[in-house]
Amino acid sequence: TPFGKAATDAFGDLDALDSELHAYVRRAKFQQIVLPFKSLDPGPVTIRELTPAESALIAYDRSMSVGVPQKEVAAFADRLRAAAAVYPDDPYALGLVAEAQRLAGRQAEAIAAADRWLKVAPNDGMALATKAMAQMDALVAEKSTDTAQWNAVRALLVTANKRSPDNPRILDAYYDSFSRQRVLPPMGAQKVLYHALELLPQDRDLRHKVAADFEARDM
Repeated sequence: TPFGKAATDAFGDLDALDSELHAYVRRAKFQQIVLPFKSLDPGPVTIRELTPAESALIAYDRSMSVGVPQKEVAAFADRLRAAAAVYPDDPYALGLVAEAQRLAGRQAEAIAAADRWLKVAPNDGMALATKAMAQMDALVAEKSTDTAQWNAVRALLVTANKRSPDNPRILDAYYDSFSRQRVLPPMGAQKVLYHALELLPQDRDLRHKVAADFEARDM
Protein backbone atom coordinates (compact mmCIF):
# COMPACT_ATOMS: atom_id res chain seq x y z
CA THR A 1 0.00 0.00 0.00
CA PRO A 2 1.37 3.49 -0.78
CA PHE A 3 2.49 5.27 2.38
CA GLY A 4 0.00 8.12 1.97
CA LYS A 5 -2.99 5.79 1.59
CA ALA A 6 -1.80 3.59 4.46
CA ALA A 7 -1.57 6.65 6.73
CA THR A 8 -5.03 7.87 5.75
CA ASP A 9 -6.51 4.39 6.21
CA ALA A 10 -5.00 4.15 9.69
CA PHE A 11 -5.50 7.72 10.98
CA GLY A 12 -8.14 9.39 8.83
CA ASP A 13 -7.71 13.08 7.96
CA LEU A 14 -3.97 13.73 8.21
CA ASP A 15 -4.43 17.48 8.69
CA ALA A 16 -6.65 16.76 11.67
CA LEU A 17 -4.05 14.32 13.00
CA ASP A 18 -1.38 17.01 12.64
CA SER A 19 -3.52 19.46 14.64
CA GLU A 20 -4.09 16.86 17.35
CA LEU A 21 -0.35 16.16 17.57
CA HIS A 22 0.46 19.86 17.94
CA ALA A 23 -2.19 20.20 20.61
CA TYR A 24 -0.76 17.19 22.43
CA VAL A 25 2.81 18.49 22.55
CA ARG A 26 1.59 21.84 23.92
CA ARG A 27 0.10 20.14 26.98
CA ALA A 28 1.71 20.94 30.34
CA LYS A 29 1.37 17.40 31.65
CA PHE A 30 1.91 14.00 30.09
CA GLN A 31 0.96 10.55 31.21
CA GLN A 32 3.86 8.31 32.10
CA ILE A 33 4.33 4.63 32.74
CA VAL A 34 7.08 3.24 34.94
CA LEU A 35 8.52 0.06 33.44
CA PRO A 36 10.33 -2.17 35.91
CA PHE A 37 13.25 -4.12 34.48
CA LYS A 38 14.25 -7.53 35.68
CA SER A 39 17.66 -7.89 37.24
CA LEU A 40 19.81 -9.74 34.72
CA ASP A 41 22.61 -12.07 35.62
CA PRO A 42 25.25 -11.75 32.90
CA GLY A 43 27.04 -14.87 34.10
CA PRO A 44 30.76 -15.19 34.73
CA VAL A 45 33.07 -12.82 32.88
CA THR A 46 36.37 -14.37 31.86
CA ILE A 47 39.43 -12.19 31.52
CA ARG A 48 42.73 -13.36 30.05
CA GLU A 49 45.99 -11.77 29.04
CA LEU A 50 46.56 -10.96 25.38
CA THR A 51 48.90 -13.21 23.47
CA PRO A 52 52.12 -11.56 22.24
CA ALA A 53 50.65 -11.28 18.72
CA GLU A 54 47.41 -9.78 20.02
CA SER A 55 49.26 -7.30 22.18
CA ALA A 56 51.44 -6.19 19.26
CA LEU A 57 48.68 -6.00 16.64
CA ILE A 58 45.50 -5.04 18.48
CA ALA A 59 45.88 -1.39 17.46
CA TYR A 60 45.73 -2.48 13.81
CA ASP A 61 42.66 -4.59 14.60
CA ARG A 62 40.97 -1.59 16.20
CA SER A 63 41.81 0.61 13.21
CA MET A 64 40.17 -1.86 10.83
CA SER A 65 37.09 -2.03 13.06
CA VAL A 66 36.76 1.76 13.05
CA GLY A 67 37.59 2.07 9.36
CA VAL A 68 40.71 2.94 7.38
CA PRO A 69 40.47 5.80 4.83
CA GLN A 70 40.54 4.39 1.31
CA LYS A 71 43.60 6.38 0.27
CA GLU A 72 45.54 4.96 3.24
CA VAL A 73 44.52 1.30 2.94
CA ALA A 74 47.50 0.11 0.88
CA ALA A 75 50.08 1.68 3.21
CA PHE A 76 48.15 0.40 6.24
CA ALA A 77 48.15 -3.15 4.84
CA ASP A 78 51.91 -2.95 4.25
CA ARG A 79 52.59 -1.77 7.82
CA LEU A 80 50.38 -4.49 9.26
CA ARG A 81 52.04 -7.21 7.18
CA ALA A 82 55.48 -6.05 8.35
CA ALA A 83 54.39 -6.00 12.00
CA ALA A 84 52.72 -9.43 11.70
CA ALA A 85 55.80 -11.00 10.09
CA VAL A 86 57.20 -11.46 13.61
CA TYR A 87 54.36 -13.95 14.24
CA PRO A 88 54.33 -16.06 11.03
CA ASP A 89 52.36 -18.96 12.56
CA ASP A 90 49.90 -17.05 14.72
CA PRO A 91 46.25 -17.40 13.59
CA TYR A 92 45.31 -13.96 14.93
CA ALA A 93 48.14 -12.28 13.02
CA LEU A 94 47.40 -14.18 9.83
CA GLY A 95 43.73 -13.30 10.06
CA LEU A 96 44.52 -9.60 10.34
CA VAL A 97 46.94 -9.78 7.42
CA ALA A 98 44.34 -11.53 5.24
CA GLU A 99 41.67 -8.98 6.11
CA ALA A 100 43.99 -6.02 5.50
CA GLN A 101 45.04 -7.40 2.12
CA ARG A 102 41.36 -7.79 1.22
CA LEU A 103 40.74 -4.16 2.15
CA ALA A 104 43.64 -3.16 -0.08
CA GLY A 105 42.14 -5.06 -2.99
CA ARG A 106 44.97 -7.59 -3.13
CA GLN A 107 42.98 -10.78 -3.54
CA ALA A 108 45.95 -13.07 -4.24
CA GLU A 109 47.81 -11.90 -1.13
CA ALA A 110 44.65 -12.24 0.97
CA ILE A 111 44.10 -15.81 -0.25
CA ALA A 112 47.74 -16.67 0.45
CA ALA A 113 47.45 -15.34 4.01
CA ALA A 114 44.21 -17.27 4.50
CA ASP A 115 45.90 -20.45 3.27
CA ARG A 116 48.69 -19.98 5.83
CA TRP A 117 46.03 -19.38 8.46
CA LEU A 118 44.30 -22.62 7.49
CA LYS A 119 47.57 -24.54 7.84
CA VAL A 120 47.96 -23.51 11.49
CA ALA A 121 44.20 -23.58 12.27
CA PRO A 122 42.58 -26.05 9.85
CA ASN A 123 39.31 -26.21 11.81
CA ASP A 124 38.81 -22.45 12.05
CA GLY A 125 35.72 -21.64 10.02
CA MET A 126 36.61 -17.95 9.86
CA ALA A 127 39.91 -18.80 8.15
CA LEU A 128 38.06 -20.70 5.43
CA ALA A 129 35.43 -17.97 5.17
CA THR A 130 38.11 -15.31 4.75
CA LYS A 131 39.59 -17.28 1.87
CA ALA A 132 36.12 -17.57 0.33
CA MET A 133 35.51 -13.83 0.71
CA ALA A 134 38.85 -13.05 -0.97
CA GLN A 135 37.91 -15.37 -3.83
CA MET A 136 34.58 -13.58 -4.02
CA ASP A 137 36.43 -10.25 -4.28
CA ALA A 138 38.40 -11.68 -7.20
CA LEU A 139 35.24 -12.82 -8.97
CA VAL A 140 33.70 -9.37 -8.55
CA ALA A 141 36.88 -7.72 -9.88
CA GLU A 142 36.77 -10.01 -12.89
CA LYS A 143 33.02 -9.37 -13.34
CA SER A 144 32.64 -13.14 -13.42
CA THR A 145 29.29 -14.63 -14.38
CA ASP A 146 30.58 -18.21 -14.06
CA THR A 147 27.96 -19.89 -11.87
CA ALA A 148 30.30 -22.80 -11.09
CA GLN A 149 32.89 -20.44 -9.60
CA TRP A 150 30.30 -18.68 -7.47
CA ASN A 151 28.91 -22.02 -6.30
CA ALA A 152 32.44 -23.11 -5.34
CA VAL A 153 32.77 -20.02 -3.13
CA ARG A 154 29.43 -20.77 -1.52
CA ALA A 155 30.51 -24.37 -0.88
CA LEU A 156 33.51 -23.04 1.07
CA LEU A 157 31.22 -20.83 3.14
CA VAL A 158 28.90 -23.75 3.90
CA THR A 159 31.89 -25.75 5.15
CA ALA A 160 33.11 -22.71 7.12
CA ASN A 161 29.73 -22.48 8.84
CA LYS A 162 29.93 -26.14 9.82
CA ARG A 163 33.35 -25.56 11.36
CA SER A 164 32.30 -22.38 13.18
CA PRO A 165 28.51 -22.45 13.54
CA ASP A 166 26.53 -19.27 14.12
CA ASN A 167 29.31 -16.87 13.18
CA PRO A 168 27.41 -13.84 11.82
CA ARG A 169 30.26 -12.82 9.51
CA ILE A 170 30.20 -16.21 7.81
CA LEU A 171 26.42 -16.12 7.47
CA ASP A 172 26.57 -12.59 6.08
CA ALA A 173 29.23 -13.63 3.57
CA TYR A 174 27.02 -16.48 2.36
CA TYR A 175 24.22 -14.03 1.63
CA ASP A 176 26.68 -11.70 -0.08
CA SER A 177 27.79 -14.50 -2.39
CA PHE A 178 24.45 -14.05 -4.16
CA SER A 179 24.07 -10.29 -4.03
CA ARG A 180 27.64 -9.75 -5.22
CA GLN A 181 26.93 -12.15 -8.08
CA ARG A 182 24.11 -9.73 -8.90
CA VAL A 183 21.35 -12.28 -8.44
CA LEU A 184 18.49 -12.12 -5.97
CA PRO A 185 19.48 -14.35 -3.03
CA PRO A 186 17.09 -17.29 -2.56
CA MET A 187 14.78 -17.36 0.44
CA GLY A 188 17.17 -19.73 2.20
CA ALA A 189 19.90 -17.08 1.99
CA GLN A 190 17.46 -14.49 3.34
CA LYS A 191 16.87 -16.72 6.37
CA VAL A 192 20.62 -17.05 6.85
CA LEU A 193 21.00 -13.25 6.76
CA TYR A 194 18.13 -12.80 9.20
CA HIS A 195 19.75 -15.29 11.57
CA ALA A 196 22.99 -13.28 11.38
CA LEU A 197 21.02 -10.23 12.51
CA GLU A 198 19.49 -12.24 15.36
CA LEU A 199 23.01 -13.13 16.48
CA LEU A 200 24.31 -9.56 16.11
CA PRO A 201 21.28 -7.26 16.44
CA GLN A 202 23.41 -4.18 17.17
CA ASP A 203 24.99 -4.28 13.69
CA ARG A 204 23.43 -1.48 11.62
CA ASP A 205 24.81 -2.77 8.32
CA LEU A 206 23.13 -6.14 8.84
CA ARG A 207 19.86 -4.44 9.80
CA HIS A 208 19.92 -2.28 6.67
CA LYS A 209 20.76 -5.29 4.52
CA VAL A 210 17.83 -7.29 5.94
CA ALA A 211 15.48 -4.36 5.33
CA ALA A 212 16.72 -3.94 1.75
CA ASP A 213 16.25 -7.66 1.09
CA PHE A 214 12.66 -7.59 2.33
CA GLU A 215 11.97 -4.49 0.24
CA ALA A 216 13.44 -6.12 -2.88
CA ARG A 217 10.90 -8.93 -2.47
CA ASP A 218 7.97 -6.56 -1.81
CA MET A 219 7.67 -8.11 1.65
